[in-house]
Amino acid sequence: MITKFRHTLIASLPLVVAILLYGYTIRLPLFLDDGPNFWLVENLDGFSQWGGTSAFPYYRPVAFSLWKFSDTLFGYHNPVMLHWLNIACFGLTGVLIQQLTQRLAGQRLTGLLAGLGFVIFPFSYQGVALVSGLFHITLALGVMLSLWAAILWLDGRGGKSMLILCWVSAVLGIFSHENGPLLAPLAVGIIWVAYRPQWSEWRRYAPIVGPLAGIAGVYTLLWLIVPRAENTVALSKGVDVAFADLLQGLAYPIVAIVAWFVAREDVTPLAIIGLVIGTALLGGMATWRARGAGDVSPQDWGRSRRLSAWALLWYGLSLLPSVLLLEPAYILGSPRLMLFASIGGSIFWAIVLTRYRWTPLLFILPLAVSLSFLWPRRADYIELGRYQWQLFDLIEQEHQPDTRFLIVNGPNYIRSNGETFLLGSEASILMLDVVGYDQQIWLNTGLEYPSLQGRVDTLSHGQVIQYQGQNYTPHQAFTEGPPLWEQLHTADVVITTYFDGISFWPVMVKRPTSANSSATPLVSYPIEVITLWTAEVTLDDDTLTVSTRWQLTEPLPIKLFIHVVCNGALITQSDGYVWGNLYPFSQWQAGEAQSDTRQLRLPDNTDPSCLQVLVGLYWEATVMRLEPHDVVTDAAYPDNAILVIVHNP
Repeated sequence: MITKFRHTLIASLPLVVAILLYGYTIRLPLFLDDGPNFWLVENLDGFSQWGGTSAFPYYRPVAFSLWKFSDTLFGYHNPVMLHWLNIACFGLTGVLIQQLTQRLAGQRLTGLLAGLGFVIFPFSYQGVALVSGLFHITLALGVMLSLWAAILWLDGRGGKSMLILCWVSAVLGIFSHENGPLLAPLAVGIIWVAYRPQWSEWRRYAPIVGPLAGIAGVYTLLWLIVPRAENTVALSKGVDVAFADLLQGLAYPIVAIVAWFVAREDVTPLAIIGLVIGTALLGGMATWRARGAGDVSPQDWGRSRRLSAWALLWYGLSLLPSVLLLEPAYILGSPRLMLFASIGGSIFWAIVLTRYRWTPLLFILPLAVSLSFLWPRRADYIELGRYQWQLFDLIEQEHQPDTRFLIVNGPNYIRSNGETFLLGSEASILMLDVVGYDQQIWLNTGLEYPSLQGRVDTLSHGQVIQYQGQNYTPHQAFTEGPPLWEQLHTADVVITTYFDGISFWPVMVKRPTSANSSATPLVSYPIEVITLWTAEVTLDDDTLTVSTRWQLTEPLPIKLFIHVVCNGALITQSDGYVWGNLYPFSQWQAGEAQSDTRQLRLPDNTDPSCLQVLVGLYWEATVMRLEPHDVVTDAAYPDNAILVIVHNP
């Protein structure tokens, strides 16, 4: 019983590790290109996409059917279940890689390293974290399940049910992605690895090779004739860059080590290609010259050698369609393209690492590189997800059929550490400029998309980005001056992004209800004829929200200050213009009145009872404070700062 449990635990380790590495993704919303894809899910019945659709540029019906099935079972675009689907399929693929490699190599350790190598492959992070990465995951799962079932059937295990599973899994894998038809030649290769048949013996393998080739042919024919959105196929103009980027995944620990000592700009694509091919050749030579470790028989070791060659062929074949047909700019930002190829790389290096007794310890190197790369991606995605959920709450709070929203500096992608590898984008991507935030809001809130369309705008303003990580790239183009101020006035609700170190969160700085102010002013500036109508401060955990409403009889070059004091010491402050420091007082119209909301994060362990919030105005040029007066007594405020009482919600 204990032995069986131990074997079951070892066999399930790739799935367990996948959950440990990517379990955090269930906290994420749907994002990136999920909006267009799930618009199709909502408008298709789960079967019609098998006949193609002119609204999607590819022919990948499997994922759409699975998403539709998930919607039917778990409700409207449930992000938790959709992320779990990615994790489960990804982890199960690792389990199948482990089982198939163990069967062919004759060593449990080789199989385990192959399965774990696939799961920890760093460039797969995008494919697992993005729900739309399911295209790549079901491709890998279907192909591996088909090959595993084929070997079991040929071994005389499982009977006809295993043969049927091989065919059904082939449909799952091939109809998931354009790389699916590669299953047919890969199946021929795996038969050669496992049985090394003579030409006269291939009739035995016809029930495997024939149907898989037929399914691949049917998919290819349908890909050519079914309706699809316009997607011009043309040879890439930067094959060397694309190949170098994708090839570096084959020897990523070595690439990472080299990247410590050289600058990216000093490395050419050909140098990367040479480095990776050279590393792979050294590994292959060591494998073919070694006799094996432990009790591995000469027959099993010979099979392992053939398996290593087949695995390298897998990696290379998997890259060719992307390298030849996709532009380098797309490939450099899409590391998920290596997910399927990584199966071959993982099997190859598992064989290399188990050629001698001590070499499995070298697995520590790829594990260390992967974790050092994946951990920042995890932190960044969690921060991006937190921002999105807070944004959705603000939108739902103020949503009305005719409300116009403006999101300022909403994140596109972030990168919080230096580059680990020699090529490619190592960012955590949330949005792309070609996709609107209105789709994200619809997708994650259930608010109807037609009613949101055209009412959610985004823009960027570089001067107010205070991100202290390495790189924060906002959504849409940078805007300033009159175009910025016009959009601020047109919007009913303005939500801008506040920064605190590497943290950021959305704040609603303008809302429709802000026009309703007190009939009696609180404070006046008699010399400049400025009126403060309302001033409120609320404390929620460690965040102070300060809301004020100002009116100017004429535009003035002044700024607003908010100082938070504890026991006489300044602990935080916020200076600038209204609406997230975007609308200068010098650009106001005569008699204009506007409300402003801003948030301040308090230092850790701040005693709420000691807080005092001081509000006022000062001249931009001299930093001299304007003199406020109490409207009832006409007395000037001490130090020209207005004390506002803090309210706990």
